[in-house]
Parts: sequence; structure tokens; C-alpha cells
Amino acid sequence: MTDTRAPPPRLALAPMSAPPAPDQPSTPHFRTEDEAHRWLRSRGLAQVLPRSVRIKGIGWRISGLLVLLASGHLLLGALALLVTPLTDSEGVITATDAQSVAIAAFVLGGPALVLLLAWMVARLARRGSDARRAVIAIATALLWLVVTPIVTTRMLRSIEPGESSYTQAMIQALLIYVVLGFLTYLGTGTVVRWSLRRSRQELAALGPMIVRVLPVLMLAVLFLFFNAEIWQVAAGLDGPRTAAVASVLAVLAVSIVIVTARDELRRMIHERPDRHPLRLGERINLTVIPVAAQLSQVAIFAAMMWFFFVLFGSLSISDSVAKAWIAHPPTPAEALGVVLPISTELLKVAAILATFCGLSFAASSGSDATYREAFLDAILEETRASLDGRDVYCEQFRATGGR
Repeated sequence: MTDTRAPPPRLALAPMSAPPAPDQPSTPHFRTEDEAHRWLRSRGLAQVLPRSVRIKGIGWRISGLLVLLASGHLLLGALALLVTPLTDSEGVITATDAQSVAIAAFVLGGPALVLLLAWMVARLARRGSDARRAVIAIATALLWLVVTPIVTTRMLRSIEPGESSYTQAMIQALLIYVVLGFLTYLGTGTVVRWSLRRSRQELAALGPMIVRVLPVLMLAVLFLFFNAEIWQVAAGLDGPRTAAVASVLAVLAVSIVIVTARDELRRMIHERPDRHPLRLGERINLTVIPVAAQLSQVAIFAAMMWFFFVLFGSLSISDSVAKAWIAHPPTPAEALGVVLPISTELLKVAAILATFCGLSFAASSGSDATYREAFLDAILEETRASLDGRDVYCEQFRATGGR
């Protein structure tokens, strides 16, 4: 017997797309061109923007820097006016208690006040209307180009009459203003802001970096640290030569990072459809972003290693052992006239080994599979997402907006 009953109705469920994985940024879709510009700037990709957009707003974008420079010049001038009458012919400052308190307030509180003022002006400019931005741009330009040269020149003339020129000070201020504007047009500020945000993320990931990298690296580096030869080499180097040795290792690390980022970007570009070819400025911009991200990792790791060697050396290497290695008593380090409980030889050894560790970390991130997965792959995913966003922007706006 045939069953003539209708089958029970089935619920029709709307198709539901899986949410993107948190570690893999989804491709953006921009509702407006201004939204696309903000997204690109937040990624440090100013070179993707049209030239007209990069030129627009240069005045208010450098307002925070102008306030920082102007306030710094005025602060130094005021400090010079305060300290010069108290300094004798041998360069020794003789001050009363009240004058010492005033000098300390200038030295300690002045820089913090300058940074706070510059941050407030930049924040007001970013979040303000077009009219407010125009007012801020004009006011900060006048502050830097006119007020600061006049006031600082008068301060210097009151200390050493006839040593300063208003015209020369204004020309120097104008040149600095033009350079800052040109760097802003190139997108340097957006890259720096992006790098600072990325550095905060790297600091949050400092724990995994220590656990994965430090134990393996210590097996090789501690042998060098407890070696008399490297202490003898460091003892024979003065400050500039120590900086030069560390700079050579740092340049090698930067070269490795640049080559790795360039090769990875080429591979990404070759894997993508060539609908919107990258211009030279965009290619450089997209190379700088992963380079800056990886260099922040290298810098944080090198700084961490420097602190480790200084702390570990101060605990494990006594003055008698250091004297046996370098054939003379270790020289105490000084900072601002205060004698520190560590030696200059230890600081030099720590600086050289920390820079070497940074070089090793940079090389391993590009070649070792474990290091690459832990530290480099996330940066490459961000670069790939930036390329996706750039393609979406070109599809939506560049075809009609032009350059």
C-alpha cells in the first residue's frame, strides 16, 4: 500500500559563512573612499593613495611634530638661560637649593610636558573638522616658522650677543618644515605609527619569544660570554669603536631582513593576478612594512638579550674574574655623573653579543622553519592582507578616481 502522506516540511536554513580565523585577516570591503583611505593609512600604505590625497592635509598632519620641535627648542633655550649664569669658567654649575630644584624640574618635567603638548595637538588635528585642522595647521606653522626662531634667537643673544641671526634661524626652520612636509607626503608618518603599534604587539608576545628562542641561543652565546678573549677585545674598544662594531652587525641584520622581505613580496606578487600592477612607490611601501615589523622583533630581542647579559654578568662575573681576563681592574660605568654598580667592559660585551643575537635571530627567522612559523608567517599574512586591501581599493576607486 502506497503511503500518500506528504513528507514533513523541512526547515530552510540560510547559508551561513564561517567567520574568518582570527589569525588570518579577511579581505576588506570599503563603503566610501574616505574609509578606504583610513584603512590604507592604518596599514602604513600611504603610497597606495592618490597624490592629491597625500598632498591634502600635510599641514595639519605635521602639526604635532612642529609643536614638539618648537616646544623642545624653547625648553632648551629656557634651560640655557637658567644654567648659564650659574656656570663658572670650568663648566661647574653652582646653584642654590631652589635653583637646583628648578633645574631638575626643567630636566625631568620639561620633556614630558613637551611630549604631552605635541600629542594633544596631534590628537585634536586628527579628530577635528576641516576648519579646525586648517586653524591648527596655520597656527603651528607660524609657531615654528616665526615665533620659535625669534624667541630662541633672542635667548641665544642674551647669552652670547651677536652669535645668532634671525634670518639664519628662519631659513633653517623653513628647511625643516619642507623636509617634514615631504616625508609626510611620502607616507613616513603612517609607516612610523604603524611600526609603533606593531611594536606594542611584539612586546605582548615577548613571553613566547623568550621561551622559543632564548634557551637554544644560550647554548652557543654563553660560551662566548664566559670567554676571556671577547672581554679582552671589548676592553680594548672605546665607546665609538664599540658602537661601530655593533653597527656592522646591525647593518648585516637589516640587510638580511630586507632581502627576506623583498623575496617574499616578489613571491606573493607572482602568485596574484596582474590586474593592477604595483608602482615603484607601492612596491617600496609594501616592502618597508614587513621590514619594519621584523626589525621591531629583532630590536626587541636584541634589547632583551642586552638586559639579560648585563644582569647575568653582574651576578656571575666578579671583579676579580674580570680583572684576570682583561689584566686590569674593571672600569665602573657612569651615567649623568652617577657611578653604576656595573663595569663598562660588561656593557660593551653585552652590546656586542646582543647585536650578534639580533643578527642570528634575523637570519633564523628567514631560514629556520620553526622560527619562520613563529615569527615571520604572521607578518607575511599581514602583508598579504594589505595586498588584498590594495587590490580591493583599486577595483572600487582607482579605476574611476585616477591619480
